[in-house]
Amino acid sequence: MKAVEHDDEVVSAGVRKCVCLIGEACPPSVYVPLLLAQLHATDPDAGSDTAVIARRGMCLTVLSALMSGATPEALRPQLPALAASVAAAHFCIQPPGIDDDRAVVYTGTQIRLCAFLTSLIERAGADAAAEPQAHSLYCALMRLAAVPSTAGRGFAAQRTALETIALLATAAGHSSAGPLHATHLPRLVTALLGDGHAEVSKAPYAHWAAHTAEWHLLQALLRQCDGSTAASQLLTVVPCFARLLDPKQEPVLRGTALALLDSLLSDPTFTSAPELDDWAELLFSTMLVPNLVWRSGRAAEHVRLASMTALARLIPLGALTPAQLEAQMEESLPVIHTALDDDNVETRRIGCAAVNSLLRKLGKTRLESERARKLYPELLKRLDDASDAVRLAVCEPIRALFGAMNYSQVWSETANFDKANYQYLLRGLLVHLDDPSPDIQGAIFGVLQVGMHIDPAIFIPEVNTVKDRHRSPKLCVSLLEEAKGIGQVV
Repeated sequence: MKAVEHDDEVVSAGVRKCVCLIGEACPPSVYVPLLLAQLHATDPDAGSDTAVIARRGMCLTVLSALMSGATPEALRPQLPALAASVAAAHFCIQPPGIDDDRAVVYTGTQIRLCAFLTSLIERAGADAAAEPQAHSLYCALMRLAAVPSTAGRGFAAQRTALETIALLATAAGHSSAGPLHATHLPRLVTALLGDGHAEVSKAPYAHWAAHTAEWHLLQALLRQCDGSTAASQLLTVVPCFARLLDPKQEPVLRGTALALLDSLLSDPTFTSAPELDDWAELLFSTMLVPNLVWRSGRAAEHVRLASMTALARLIPLGALTPAQLEAQMEESLPVIHTALDDDNVETRRIGCAAVNSLLRKLGKTRLESERARKLYPELLKRLDDASDAVRLAVCEPIRALFGAMNYSQVWSETANFDKANYQYLLRGLLVHLDDPSPDIQGAIFGVLQVGMHIDPAIFIPEVNTVKDRHRSPKLCVSLLEEAKGIGQVV
């Protein structure tokens, strides 16, 4: 077995040829049980003995060479045992915190396992896609694809595993891996997360951490499958997400869960799936908004950014209805206000996009007056932001606010904005019409073009008041001419 991995390539190649000849002369029923016994000669969970891990790699290499000499017919009866022996590929997955020197041994065995699985599928053909071996092979390949790695180690095993998934799909008669995931993923997800009958505290994911192999596997499954397949598993997956995104969990774990959720919400086939309709409000209220709450530390800052990014993707979707969004405003809007003032510039910028979508979805009928009055000063603050990108971004939600105004000059139960607040908002905007940045000037000009339609009779004197204070009255004059064409002049 050691000679197969000899340092001298000539010796190694000669030994492999001999092993192939043995495979032609000896039936698989003889050598497969012997090598599988060697493969699992020690406890599969025997930790970090790299000599044992290397020996397992050699077993796989010898087994691949022997199979290359076997006929598919002779190999067929051995396929279930061969596939089952590697279905739970933790015998070559390194424990967390391992040093690089020892990790190289695990990586080498992972690559050999990929080579073995590729050889097995190529040799067996359509038989590899038959049950029960098809599911075992799928499990082994997805576990390999989920192994954490680094660019320094080249992600070789992960890439090869995904390529071999495509090979297995071809053996099953599919043109892509999508149908293969749709067939096998639900069963594997249920094995990972349970059937939902156990209490959350006793569920398989109850004690997952960021480095847990099962969590890495779930991420790989949901990222690699079609969005519609991922959406079909929401009934099983959402309780797991809720547990992982509990604000009491470590920030790194929540960050990985939010990144996965953001990836799903970026997939049109996921966001258009009908299953999302049942869970969108829960995602908004119990998973994303609570992770916007300010907590100290750089890791918590990254969590808020990830949560805001996912929120900005979720709010515009049809799965989250205006009525559901309105029902969550009392609890969520104060949190969003705070996030607009976050230390991280990207959180503030993306928060502006989220508020823009929120206002457009609520519209005139669902934006309550008290919330409108509390929101617009927060938006005006962002016009004084240190980042011009944020200052430009906040112009869109202010436009949306004008579009959501149900305006009355005097107080009215049916109105959500009155004259005093309208004037205050205009004055805050007009200050920035004289900004040193031409881009900011242009953006504010566009916002005021929308805002003048709310009440031209109030708008015109407000512009006249500041016109002569500006370095150039050109923009004010243009606004006045346009406003006079709309309605009353006072």
